[in-house]
Amino acid sequence: MLKRPPEVLRAAAVAFLLLLLDAVRSQLDGSASLYNGSAEGLPRPGRLPDEFPSTAHKNVTNGLLTTSVGMEAIPKIRRSAYGAPSTRTNVDKIQDVELGPTSIVITTTKQGPVESLKIRIELIDLHDNRTLPPIDLFGLFLVVARGRYTVPFLKPERWYGLMFTSENEVNGQVNVHKENRLVRTTSRQQNITTAEDLYEVLMHRNLDGEESAERLYVTSKWKGEERLPLGELHTNVKVHCESSSTTERMVLHHDEDSVTIEISMDLLYDIEELNDTLHQVVAHITPLRCHEICWQSSLMATSGLENFEEDAPRECHRVDGTNSTTFLRHMKEYTVKRHNDGYELVVETELQEKNEEGFVTLSAMNLGGDDGKPRSKTFSTKASNGTFRLPLLEDSIYAAQYQYTKMKPFHYTTREHFLVETGTVNSSRSSNPLIEAHFELDNHTVGEDETLHVPTVILARGAPYSDREVQLHMRPFCEEANSSTWDFGGNQTSRKIDLTVAVCSSNPQASFCNQTGSYPECSPMLCYSTSIAIEGADYPSTVRCVNVTEQFPSGSPEPSYLRTSALLLTVFYHFCSY
Repeated sequence: MLKRPPEVLRAAAVAFLLLLLDAVRSQLDGSASLYNGSAEGLPRPGRLPDEFPSTAHKNVTNGLLTTSVGMEAIPKIRRSAYGAPSTRTNVDKIQDVELGPTSIVITTTKQGPVESLKIRIELIDLHDNRTLPPIDLFGLFLVVARGRYTVPFLKPERWYGLMFTSENEVNGQVNVHKENRLVRTTSRQQNITTAEDLYEVLMHRNLDGEESAERLYVTSKWKGEERLPLGELHTNVKVHCESSSTTERMVLHHDEDSVTIEISMDLLYDIEELNDTLHQVVAHITPLRCHEICWQSSLMATSGLENFEEDAPRECHRVDGTNSTTFLRHMKEYTVKRHNDGYELVVETELQEKNEEGFVTLSAMNLGGDDGKPRSKTFSTKASNGTFRLPLLEDSIYAAQYQYTKMKPFHYTTREHFLVETGTVNSSRSSNPLIEAHFELDNHTVGEDETLHVPTVILARGAPYSDREVQLHMRPFCEEANSSTWDFGGNQTSRKIDLTVAVCSSNPQASFCNQTGSYPECSPMLCYSTSIAIEGADYPSTVRCVNVTEQFPSGSPEPSYLRTSALLLTVFYHFCSY
Protein backbone atom coordinates (compact mmCIF):
# COMPACT_ATOMS: atom_id res chain seq x y z
CA MET A 1 0.00 0.00 0.00
CA LEU A 2 1.34 3.39 -1.00
CA LYS A 3 2.17 5.82 1.75
CA ARG A 4 0.54 9.21 1.94
CA PRO A 5 2.25 11.94 -0.06
CA PRO A 6 3.71 13.77 2.96
CA GLU A 7 5.30 10.58 4.17
CA VAL A 8 6.67 9.87 0.72
CA LEU A 9 8.18 13.33 0.56
CA ARG A 10 9.66 12.96 4.04
CA ALA A 11 11.27 9.65 3.14
CA ALA A 12 12.66 11.08 -0.07
CA ALA A 13 14.08 14.05 1.79
CA VAL A 14 15.77 11.80 4.34
CA ALA A 15 17.26 9.68 1.57
CA PHE A 16 18.51 12.76 -0.22
CA LEU A 17 20.14 14.09 2.93
CA LEU A 18 21.86 10.77 3.55
CA LEU A 19 23.22 10.78 0.02
CA LEU A 20 24.27 14.38 0.46
CA LEU A 21 26.11 13.65 3.69
CA ASP A 22 27.86 10.73 2.06
CA ALA A 23 28.91 12.95 -0.82
CA VAL A 24 30.17 15.61 1.55
CA ARG A 25 32.11 12.98 3.50
CA SER A 26 33.74 11.80 0.33
CA GLN A 27 34.38 15.33 -0.86
CA LEU A 28 36.02 16.38 2.40
CA ASP A 29 37.96 13.15 2.90
CA GLY A 30 41.42 14.20 4.07
CA SER A 31 40.28 17.82 4.37
CA ALA A 32 38.90 19.86 7.26
CA SER A 33 35.60 19.61 8.97
CA LEU A 34 34.27 22.78 10.54
CA TYR A 35 36.96 22.75 13.20
CA ASN A 36 39.50 20.12 12.02
CA GLY A 37 42.07 20.77 9.37
CA SER A 38 42.19 23.26 6.53
CA ALA A 39 40.79 23.12 3.03
CA GLU A 40 43.46 22.53 0.49
CA GLY A 41 44.13 25.49 -1.69
CA LEU A 42 42.76 28.16 0.64
CA PRO A 43 45.44 30.55 1.86
CA ARG A 44 45.86 31.45 5.46
CA PRO A 45 45.51 35.15 6.17
CA GLY A 46 48.53 37.02 5.02
CA ARG A 47 49.59 34.40 2.40
CA LEU A 48 49.40 35.07 -1.30
CA PRO A 49 47.87 32.45 -3.66
CA ASP A 50 51.27 31.74 -5.18
CA GLU A 51 52.43 30.60 -1.75
CA PHE A 52 49.83 27.83 -1.56
CA PRO A 53 51.20 24.33 -0.85
CA SER A 54 51.51 22.07 -3.84
CA THR A 55 48.69 19.88 -2.54
CA ALA A 56 46.35 22.67 -3.54
CA HIS A 57 46.50 21.37 -7.09
CA LYS A 58 44.94 17.94 -6.56
CA ASN A 59 41.66 16.95 -8.15
CA VAL A 60 38.67 16.30 -5.91
CA THR A 61 35.84 14.38 -7.53
CA ASN A 62 32.61 12.80 -6.42
CA GLY A 63 29.34 11.97 -8.00
CA LEU A 64 27.78 15.35 -7.38
CA LEU A 65 30.52 17.92 -8.02
CA THR A 66 33.86 17.96 -9.77
CA THR A 67 36.44 20.60 -8.85
CA SER A 68 39.69 20.73 -10.72
CA VAL A 69 42.57 23.04 -9.88
CA GLY A 70 45.30 22.37 -12.39
CA MET A 71 48.74 23.82 -12.86
CA GLU A 72 48.06 27.00 -14.81
CA ALA A 73 49.48 30.45 -15.26
CA ILE A 74 48.97 32.49 -12.11
CA PRO A 75 45.69 34.42 -12.53
CA LYS A 76 45.24 38.08 -11.77
CA ILE A 77 44.56 38.72 -8.10
CA ARG A 78 42.46 41.52 -6.65
CA ARG A 79 42.45 41.94 -2.88
CA SER A 80 40.28 43.95 -0.56
CA ALA A 81 40.16 44.53 3.14
CA TYR A 82 37.47 45.47 5.61
CA GLY A 83 36.90 49.17 5.26
CA ALA A 84 38.40 49.18 1.74
CA PRO A 85 36.21 46.81 -0.33
CA SER A 86 37.20 45.51 -3.75
CA THR A 87 35.80 47.31 -6.74
CA ARG A 88 34.76 43.91 -8.06
CA THR A 89 31.60 42.23 -6.83
CA ASN A 90 32.67 38.61 -7.25
CA VAL A 91 33.61 38.11 -3.61
CA ASP A 92 31.53 37.62 -0.46
CA LYS A 93 31.62 40.14 2.37
CA ILE A 94 30.18 40.20 5.89
CA GLN A 95 26.79 41.82 6.20
CA ASP A 96 26.07 41.11 9.84
CA VAL A 97 27.25 39.12 12.84
CA GLU A 98 24.54 37.79 15.14
CA LEU A 99 25.75 37.29 18.69
CA GLY A 100 24.68 34.59 21.10
CA PRO A 101 26.03 33.30 24.42
CA THR A 102 27.86 30.28 22.91
CA SER A 103 27.87 30.96 19.19
CA ILE A 104 27.92 33.62 16.52
CA VAL A 105 26.20 33.61 13.14
CA ILE A 106 27.94 35.35 10.25
CA THR A 107 25.73 36.55 7.42
CA THR A 108 27.45 37.44 4.16
CA THR A 109 26.64 38.60 0.68
CA LYS A 110 26.51 36.11 -2.21
CA GLN A 111 28.51 37.66 -4.97
CA GLY A 112 29.85 35.66 -7.87
CA PRO A 113 29.58 31.95 -8.63
CA VAL A 114 29.94 29.35 -5.93
CA GLU A 115 32.06 26.84 -7.86
CA SER A 116 35.43 28.41 -7.00
CA LEU A 117 34.40 30.18 -3.78
CA LYS A 118 36.47 29.51 -0.65
CA ILE A 119 35.66 30.77 2.84
CA ARG A 120 37.90 30.74 5.91
CA ILE A 121 36.68 31.76 9.38
CA GLU A 122 39.12 32.10 12.29
CA LEU A 123 38.57 33.27 15.85
CA ILE A 124 41.04 34.30 18.53
CA ASP A 125 39.97 34.14 22.17
CA LEU A 126 41.33 37.48 23.36
CA HIS A 127 41.02 36.55 27.03
CA ASP A 128 43.42 33.61 26.61
CA ASN A 129 45.17 34.93 23.49
CA ARG A 130 44.37 31.54 21.96
CA THR A 131 43.53 30.86 18.32
CA LEU A 132 40.62 28.47 17.81
CA PRO A 133 40.76 25.84 15.05
CA PRO A 134 39.90 27.49 11.72
CA ILE A 135 36.83 26.79 9.63
CA ASP A 136 37.57 26.22 5.93
CA LEU A 137 34.60 25.99 3.59
CA PHE A 138 34.45 25.31 -0.15
CA GLY A 139 32.76 23.16 -2.72
CA LEU A 140 29.56 21.29 -1.90
CA PHE A 141 29.14 22.74 1.57
CA LEU A 142 28.94 26.26 0.15
CA VAL A 143 26.33 25.11 -2.37
CA VAL A 144 24.11 24.26 0.57
CA ALA A 145 25.11 26.76 3.28
CA ARG A 146 26.53 29.79 1.46
CA GLY A 147 25.80 33.18 3.06
CA ARG A 148 25.14 32.06 6.63
CA TYR A 149 27.78 30.46 8.85
CA THR A 150 27.38 29.44 12.47
CA VAL A 151 30.42 29.19 14.73
CA PRO A 152 29.51 27.12 17.84
CA PHE A 153 31.19 26.13 21.10
CA LEU A 154 32.11 29.63 22.26
CA LYS A 155 32.06 30.98 25.81
CA PRO A 156 29.53 33.53 27.08
CA GLU A 157 30.53 37.15 27.66
CA ARG A 158 33.84 36.67 25.89
CA TRP A 159 35.73 38.91 23.49
CA TYR A 160 36.89 37.31 20.24
CA GLY A 161 38.84 38.51 17.26
CA LEU A 162 37.05 37.41 14.10
CA MET A 163 39.01 36.94 10.86
CA PHE A 164 36.90 36.33 7.76
CA THR A 165 38.52 35.60 4.38
CA SER A 166 36.71 34.93 1.11
CA GLU A 167 38.27 34.08 -2.24
CA ASN A 168 36.61 33.64 -5.60
CA GLU A 169 38.02 33.15 -9.07
CA VAL A 170 35.95 34.41 -11.98
CA ASN A 171 37.14 34.50 -15.58
CA GLY A 172 40.74 33.97 -14.55
CA GLN A 173 40.77 36.77 -11.99
CA VAL A 174 41.08 35.95 -8.30
CA ASN A 175 39.30 38.25 -5.85
CA VAL A 176 40.41 37.98 -2.22
CA HIS A 177 38.63 39.82 0.56
CA LYS A 178 39.66 39.78 4.21
CA GLU A 179 38.18 41.60 7.16
CA ASN A 180 38.78 41.50 10.89
CA ARG A 181 36.12 42.27 13.44
CA LEU A 182 35.87 42.57 17.17
CA VAL A 183 32.95 40.58 18.65
CA ARG A 184 31.71 39.72 22.12
CA THR A 185 29.34 36.90 22.91
CA THR A 186 26.28 37.75 24.94
CA SER A 187 25.42 36.65 28.44
CA ARG A 188 23.20 33.65 28.91
CA GLN A 189 20.37 36.12 29.45
CA GLN A 190 21.07 37.42 25.92
CA ASN A 191 22.32 40.77 27.21
CA ILE A 192 24.51 42.36 24.56
CA THR A 193 27.58 44.41 25.44
CA THR A 194 28.94 46.47 22.56
CA ALA A 195 32.36 48.04 22.26
CA GLU A 196 30.91 51.46 23.01
CA ASP A 197 29.51 50.16 26.30
CA LEU A 198 33.05 49.82 27.63
CA TYR A 199 34.17 53.45 27.32
CA GLU A 200 33.15 57.04 26.89
CA VAL A 201 34.81 60.13 25.44
CA LEU A 202 33.72 63.54 26.65
CA MET A 203 34.66 67.21 26.38
CA HIS A 204 34.65 69.16 29.64
CA ARG A 205 36.11 72.08 31.61
CA ASN A 206 36.27 70.47 35.05
CA LEU A 207 39.54 68.82 36.02
CA ASP A 208 40.04 67.28 39.47
CA GLY A 209 36.93 69.04 40.73
CA GLU A 210 38.04 72.49 39.60
CA GLU A 211 36.05 74.31 36.93
CA SER A 212 38.03 76.38 34.43
CA ALA A 213 36.68 79.21 32.32
CA GLU A 214 39.62 79.01 29.91
CA ARG A 215 40.85 75.44 29.71
CA LEU A 216 39.13 72.76 27.67
CA TYR A 217 39.77 69.04 28.09
CA VAL A 218 38.93 65.83 26.22
CA THR A 219 38.94 62.65 28.31
CA SER A 220 38.62 59.02 27.28
CA LYS A 221 37.90 56.56 30.09
CA TRP A 222 36.66 53.07 30.79
CA LYS A 223 33.13 53.05 32.14
CA GLY A 224 33.45 50.10 34.49
CA GLU A 225 35.62 47.20 35.51
CA GLU A 226 35.38 45.32 32.22
CA ARG A 227 38.23 46.02 29.81
CA LEU A 228 39.03 44.67 26.40
CA PRO A 229 41.74 42.01 26.82
CA LEU A 230 44.90 42.95 24.95
CA GLY A 231 43.04 46.07 23.96
CA GLU A 232 43.38 49.82 23.72
CA LEU A 233 41.06 52.70 22.98
CA HIS A 234 42.40 54.95 20.24
CA THR A 235 40.80 58.38 19.88
CA ASN A 236 41.73 60.92 17.24
CA VAL A 237 40.75 64.41 18.39
CA LYS A 238 40.55 67.11 15.73
CA VAL A 239 40.25 70.83 16.49
CA HIS A 240 38.66 72.74 13.61
CA CYS A 241 39.75 76.37 13.25
CA GLU A 242 38.90 79.02 10.69
CA SER A 243 41.84 78.36 8.40
CA SER A 244 43.47 75.24 9.83
CA SER A 245 42.94 72.14 11.94
CA THR A 246 45.00 70.20 14.46
CA THR A 247 44.80 66.51 15.32
CA GLU A 248 45.83 64.89 18.60
CA ARG A 249 45.87 61.13 19.18
CA MET A 250 44.91 59.63 22.54
CA VAL A 251 45.64 56.02 23.52
CA LEU A 252 43.92 54.52 26.57
CA HIS A 253 45.48 51.21 27.62
CA HIS A 254 43.50 48.44 29.26
CA ASP A 255 45.40 48.89 32.55
CA GLU A 256 44.60 52.62 32.76
CA ASP A 257 41.43 54.26 34.02
CA SER A 258 41.41 57.38 31.86
CA VAL A 259 43.49 59.65 29.66
CA THR A 260 42.98 63.43 29.44
CA ILE A 261 44.44 65.98 27.06
CA GLU A 262 44.14 69.75 27.25
CA ILE A 263 43.03 71.59 24.14
CA SER A 264 45.01 74.80 23.73
CA MET A 265 43.55 77.60 21.65
CA ASP A 266 43.67 81.37 21.44
CA LEU A 267 40.91 83.10 23.39
CA LEU A 268 39.20 86.46 23.13
CA TYR A 269 38.55 88.28 26.42
CA ASP A 270 35.89 90.93 26.81
CA ILE A 271 36.28 92.39 30.31
CA GLU A 272 33.23 94.22 31.65
CA GLU A 273 33.41 96.21 34.88
CA LEU A 274 30.61 95.47 37.32
CA ASN A 275 31.67 97.56 40.32
CA ASP A 276 34.30 100.28 40.00
CA THR A 277 34.65 100.70 43.77
CA LEU A 278 35.21 97.01 44.48
CA HIS A 279 37.04 96.45 41.18
CA GLN A 280 34.71 93.59 40.28
CA VAL A 281 34.64 92.47 36.66
CA VAL A 282 33.06 89.80 34.47
CA ALA A 283 35.05 88.25 31.64
CA HIS A 284 33.28 87.05 28.51
CA ILE A 285 35.69 84.45 27.10
CA THR A 286 35.21 83.07 23.59
CA PRO A 287 37.44 81.07 21.22
CA LEU A 288 39.23 83.38 18.84
CA ARG A 289 39.45 81.15 15.76
CA CYS A 290 38.62 77.53 16.75
CA HIS A 291 34.95 76.71 17.27
CA GLU A 292 34.50 72.93 16.86
CA ILE A 293 36.10 69.77 18.22
CA CYS A 294 35.48 66.33 16.71
CA TRP A 295 36.74 62.88 17.61
CA GLN A 296 36.70 59.36 16.23
CA SER A 297 37.20 56.45 18.63
CA SER A 298 38.24 52.88 17.87
CA LEU A 299 38.41 49.99 20.30
CA MET A 300 41.40 47.93 19.20
CA ALA A 301 42.93 44.60 20.18
CA THR A 302 46.14 43.04 18.89
CA SER A 303 47.01 39.36 18.85
CA GLY A 304 50.15 38.33 17.05
CA LEU A 305 50.14 40.08 13.70
CA GLU A 306 46.40 40.59 13.66
CA ASN A 307 44.56 43.75 14.66
CA PHE A 308 40.88 43.89 15.50
CA GLU A 309 38.95 47.07 15.93
CA GLU A 310 35.48 48.46 16.32
CA ASP A 311 34.92 52.05 15.22
CA ALA A 312 32.48 54.35 16.97
CA PRO A 313 30.54 57.04 15.11
CA ARG A 314 32.29 60.37 14.70
CA GLU A 315 31.27 62.98 17.27
CA CYS A 316 31.48 66.75 16.91
CA HIS A 317 30.86 69.42 19.54
CA ARG A 318 30.81 73.19 19.30
CA VAL A 319 33.14 75.11 21.60
CA ASP A 320 31.01 77.70 23.36
CA GLY A 321 32.18 80.75 25.25
CA THR A 322 32.15 81.12 29.03
CA ASN A 323 31.55 83.89 31.55
CA SER A 324 33.53 84.33 34.75
CA THR A 325 33.21 86.93 37.52
CA THR A 326 36.01 87.92 39.89
CA PHE A 327 37.68 90.77 41.79
CA LEU A 328 40.90 92.36 40.54
CA ARG A 329 43.76 93.61 42.67
CA HIS A 330 43.96 97.41 42.75
CA MET A 331 47.17 99.41 43.18
CA LYS A 332 46.33 102.14 45.70
CA GLU A 333 49.64 104.02 45.74
CA TYR A 334 53.37 103.81 45.33
CA THR A 335 56.01 105.59 47.38
CA VAL A 336 59.77 105.69 47.80
CA LYS A 337 60.88 105.17 51.39
CA ARG A 338 64.27 105.80 52.89
CA HIS A 339 65.78 103.47 55.48
CA ASN A 340 69.10 103.28 57.21
CA ASP A 341 70.33 100.78 54.66
CA GLY A 342 68.98 102.58 51.60
CA TYR A 343 65.82 103.21 49.61
CA GLU A 344 62.99 100.98 48.49
CA LEU A 345 59.96 101.24 46.26
CA VAL A 346 56.80 100.40 48.20
CA VAL A 347 53.57 99.53 46.35
CA GLU A 348 50.31 99.25 48.30
CA THR A 349 47.46 97.16 46.82
CA GLU A 350 44.02 95.98 47.86
CA LEU A 351 41.77 93.06 46.90
CA GLN A 352 38.17 92.24 47.82
CA GLU A 353 38.92 88.50 48.01
CA LYS A 354 40.51 86.61 50.86
CA ASN A 355 42.51 84.23 48.73
CA GLU A 356 43.94 84.68 45.29
CA GLU A 357 46.24 82.78 43.00
CA GLY A 358 48.37 85.32 41.19
CA PHE A 359 51.65 87.18 40.98
CA VAL A 360 52.96 90.72 41.32
CA THR A 361 56.25 91.70 39.73
CA LEU A 362 58.03 94.96 40.53
CA SER A 363 60.82 96.08 38.23
CA ALA A 364 62.79 99.32 38.03
CA MET A 365 65.32 100.54 35.46
CA ASN A 366 67.89 103.10 36.57
CA LEU A 367 67.81 105.67 33.77
CA GLY A 368 71.26 106.94 34.62
CA GLY A 369 73.07 103.73 35.60
CA ASP A 370 72.94 99.93 36.09
CA ASP A 371 73.92 99.55 32.42
CA GLY A 372 70.25 99.66 31.51
CA LYS A 373 69.52 96.37 33.30
CA PRO A 374 66.36 96.55 35.41
CA ARG A 375 66.15 95.12 38.91
CA SER A 376 63.11 92.94 39.43
CA LYS A 377 61.30 90.90 42.08
CA THR A 378 58.24 88.64 41.81
CA PHE A 379 55.79 87.99 44.65
CA SER A 380 53.01 85.44 45.07
CA THR A 381 49.78 87.17 46.01
CA LYS A 382 48.69 84.04 47.86
CA ALA A 383 51.21 84.68 50.64
CA SER A 384 51.15 88.48 50.62
CA ASN A 385 49.45 91.15 52.72
CA GLY A 386 49.12 93.40 49.69
CA THR A 387 52.35 95.39 50.18
CA PHE A 388 55.29 94.78 47.86
CA ARG A 389 58.81 96.21 48.18
CA LEU A 390 61.77 96.56 45.83
CA PRO A 391 65.20 97.87 46.97
CA LEU A 392 66.61 100.85 45.02
CA LEU A 393 69.94 102.62 44.81
CA GLU A 394 70.32 106.17 46.13
CA ASP A 395 70.57 109.29 43.97
CA SER A 396 68.82 107.74 40.95
CA ILE A 397 65.85 108.19 38.63
CA TYR A 398 63.97 104.94 37.95
CA ALA A 399 61.45 103.88 35.33
CA ALA A 400 59.35 101.49 37.43
CA GLN A 401 56.76 98.90 36.42
CA TYR A 402 54.07 97.19 38.48
CA GLN A 403 52.77 94.03 36.78
CA TYR A 404 49.82 92.11 38.21
CA THR A 405 48.82 88.68 36.89
CA LYS A 406 45.73 86.84 38.09
CA MET A 407 45.74 83.11 37.36
CA LYS A 408 42.22 82.04 38.34
CA PRO A 409 39.40 81.90 37.49
CA PHE A 410 40.88 83.32 34.28
CA HIS A 411 44.19 84.83 33.24
CA TYR A 412 44.32 88.59 33.57
CA THR A 413 47.40 90.80 33.38
CA THR A 414 47.73 94.55 33.86
CA ARG A 415 50.76 96.83 34.03
CA GLU A 416 51.32 100.29 35.41
CA HIS A 417 54.38 102.44 34.66
CA PHE A 418 55.74 105.43 36.55
CA LEU A 419 58.92 107.39 37.35
CA VAL A 420 60.41 107.52 40.85
CA GLU A 421 63.56 109.08 42.26
CA THR A 422 65.80 108.48 45.24
CA GLY A 423 67.80 111.20 47.03
CA THR A 424 71.33 111.65 48.23
CA VAL A 425 72.73 111.45 51.73
CA ASN A 426 71.84 115.08 52.45
CA SER A 427 68.71 115.46 50.35
CA SER A 428 65.53 113.64 49.47
CA ARG A 429 66.00 114.58 45.81
CA SER A 430 68.34 113.25 43.18
CA SER A 431 71.34 115.36 42.25
CA ASN A 432 70.71 114.42 38.61
CA PRO A 433 67.08 115.35 37.92
CA LEU A 434 65.44 114.38 34.65
CA ILE A 435 64.57 118.06 34.04
CA GLU A 436 66.71 120.87 35.41
CA ALA A 437 65.30 124.39 36.01
CA HIS A 438 67.46 127.51 35.92
CA PHE A 439 65.84 130.68 37.33
CA GLU A 440 67.51 133.93 36.26
CA LEU A 441 66.97 137.59 35.35
CA ASP A 442 67.51 138.38 31.72
CA ASN A 443 68.81 141.86 30.89
CA HIS A 444 66.86 143.52 28.11
CA THR A 445 68.18 146.91 26.88
CA VAL A 446 65.28 149.33 26.39
CA GLY A 447 67.14 152.55 25.62
CA GLU A 448 70.67 153.88 25.55
CA ASP A 449 70.99 153.96 29.33
CA GLU A 450 68.04 151.79 30.44
CA THR A 451 68.09 148.05 31.06
CA LEU A 452 64.97 146.01 31.78
CA HIS A 453 65.29 142.93 33.97
CA VAL A 454 63.00 140.01 33.04
CA PRO A 455 62.54 137.02 35.41
CA THR A 456 62.74 133.73 33.47
CA VAL A 457 63.12 129.99 33.96
CA ILE A 458 64.97 127.69 31.60
CA LEU A 459 63.75 124.06 31.67
CA ALA A 460 66.33 121.68 30.20
CA ARG A 461 66.88 117.93 29.95
CA GLY A 462 69.43 116.65 32.46
CA ALA A 463 72.86 115.82 31.08
CA PRO A 464 72.86 112.11 32.17
CA TYR A 465 69.79 111.49 29.98
CA SER A 466 71.07 112.85 26.68
CA ASP A 467 70.30 109.53 24.94
CA ARG A 468 66.62 109.61 25.91
CA GLU A 469 63.66 111.61 24.73
CA VAL A 470 61.99 113.32 27.67
CA GLN A 471 58.58 114.92 27.56
CA LEU A 472 57.70 117.90 29.75
CA HIS A 473 54.00 118.38 30.45
CA MET A 474 53.13 121.91 31.64
CA ARG A 475 49.78 122.68 33.20
CA PRO A 476 48.01 125.94 32.29
CA PHE A 477 50.26 128.66 33.66
CA CYS A 478 49.37 132.29 34.17
CA GLU A 479 48.00 133.64 30.89
CA GLU A 480 48.08 130.21 29.20
CA ALA A 481 44.65 128.60 29.15
CA ASN A 482 45.77 125.15 27.97
CA SER A 483 48.32 122.59 28.98
CA SER A 484 51.51 122.33 26.96
CA THR A 485 53.79 119.42 26.11
CA TRP A 486 57.37 119.78 24.93
CA ASP A 487 59.64 117.05 23.66
CA PHE A 488 63.24 117.34 24.76
CA GLY A 489 65.21 115.25 22.32
CA GLY A 490 67.53 115.74 19.38
CA ASN A 491 68.34 119.43 18.93
CA GLN A 492 65.52 120.59 21.20
CA THR A 493 66.77 120.15 24.77
CA SER A 494 65.44 123.21 26.67
CA ARG A 495 62.65 125.78 26.93
CA LYS A 496 62.67 129.35 28.36
CA ILE A 497 59.55 130.83 30.02
CA ASP A 498 58.95 134.52 30.88
CA LEU A 499 57.82 134.76 34.52
CA THR A 500 57.21 138.56 34.72
CA VAL A 501 53.43 138.42 34.96
CA ALA A 502 53.47 135.44 37.33
CA VAL A 503 55.93 137.11 39.73
CA CYS A 504 54.73 140.74 39.53
CA SER A 505 51.03 139.94 39.89
CA SER A 506 51.82 138.34 43.26
CA ASN A 507 54.82 140.48 44.24
CA PRO A 508 54.60 143.91 42.56
CA GLN A 509 57.31 145.26 44.90
CA ALA A 510 60.00 143.32 43.08
CA SER A 511 62.60 145.64 41.57
CA PHE A 512 61.94 144.44 38.04
CA CYS A 513 58.19 145.09 38.25
CA ASN A 514 56.58 148.23 36.82
CA GLN A 515 55.56 150.12 39.96
CA THR A 516 53.08 152.31 38.09
CA GLY A 517 51.57 149.61 35.98
CA SER A 518 49.16 146.82 36.76
CA TYR A 519 49.35 143.10 36.08
CA PRO A 520 46.51 140.62 35.48
CA GLU A 521 45.81 138.16 38.23
CA CYS A 522 48.05 135.17 37.80
CA SER A 523 48.91 132.19 39.97
CA PRO A 524 52.61 132.00 40.84
CA MET A 525 52.45 128.17 40.88
CA LEU A 526 54.32 126.55 38.03
CA CYS A 527 53.09 122.92 37.78
CA TYR A 528 54.62 120.30 35.54
CA SER A 529 55.31 116.58 35.12
CA THR A 530 57.67 114.55 33.01
CA SER A 531 57.47 111.26 31.14
CA ILE A 532 59.73 109.01 29.16
CA ALA A 533 58.93 106.26 26.63
CA ILE A 534 60.62 102.84 26.86
CA GLU A 535 59.78 100.09 24.38
CA GLY A 536 56.44 101.66 23.56
CA ALA A 537 55.36 102.14 27.19
CA ASP A 538 54.99 105.62 28.69
CA TYR A 539 56.47 106.18 32.17
CA PRO A 540 55.00 109.36 33.73
CA SER A 541 56.06 111.15 36.90
CA THR A 542 53.81 112.74 39.45
CA VAL A 543 52.89 116.40 39.01
CA ARG A 544 55.10 118.86 40.87
CA CYS A 545 54.41 122.56 41.55
CA VAL A 546 56.82 125.38 42.52
CA ASN A 547 56.08 128.97 43.60
CA VAL A 548 58.10 131.11 41.20
CA THR A 549 57.89 134.26 43.38
CA GLU A 550 60.11 132.55 45.94
CA GLN A 551 62.86 132.42 43.35
CA PHE A 552 62.81 136.25 43.00
CA PRO A 553 62.44 137.93 46.48
CA SER A 554 61.24 141.56 46.43
CA GLY A 555 63.62 144.47 47.06
CA SER A 556 66.82 142.52 46.35
CA PRO A 557 69.48 144.01 44.08
CA GLU A 558 69.44 142.21 40.78
CA PRO A 559 72.87 140.54 40.74
CA SER A 560 72.33 138.82 44.07
CA TYR A 561 68.88 137.68 43.03
CA LEU A 562 70.25 135.78 40.08
CA ARG A 563 70.10 132.14 41.02
CA THR A 564 70.09 128.72 39.45
CA SER A 565 68.00 125.99 40.94
CA ALA A 566 67.25 122.47 39.85
CA LEU A 567 63.50 122.20 39.57
CA LEU A 568 63.58 118.90 41.40
CA LEU A 569 65.52 120.59 44.26
CA THR A 570 63.21 123.59 44.85
CA VAL A 571 62.55 124.62 48.43
CA PHE A 572 58.80 124.57 47.98
CA TYR A 573 57.07 121.89 46.05
CA HIS A 574 53.67 120.36 45.92
CA PHE A 575 52.57 116.95 44.60
CA CYS A 576 49.20 116.39 43.00
CA SER A 577 47.69 114.12 40.39
CA TYR A 578 46.60 114.96 36.90
